Amino acid sequence: MALEAKQEGFAFWGRRGIMVGTTPGGRERDNQYAKNWYERQKAEGRDPNREKRFGLEAGQYATMVQEQDGKCKICKESSQTLCVDHNHKTGVVRGLLCPSCNKGLGFFKDSVDLLNSAIAYLK
Repeated sequence: MALEAKQEGFAFWGRRGIMVGTTPGGRERDNQYAKNWYERQKAEGRDPNREKRFGLEAGQYATMVQEQDGKCKICKESSQTLCVDHNHKTGVVRGLLCPSCNKGLGFFKDSVDLLNSAIAYLK
């Protein structure tokens, strides 16, 4: 895609050639607005990423944390950060995991066969 003449106050930026404002403070102002919006959502008990990725509405995540006593569903250890674990094929949420257990399942590609092989190896 050939880039045509630049409009005043704008520049082409990014891999897709998206036109972005370069007026003084424009990018910083936009970044600050997005950060403030996200913080307001979190203050209201909402997490837009969780809602979009997992379909969890406001309060559902907090309810899950309470049901699991703030502990990982696998290792049963308390964690300040609990990740939403879900089936990558169906999208069904399975529970909340600590970051280590969540990464572990990810490294084993959610495969029961791979996990069984790892268990046999450890024995």
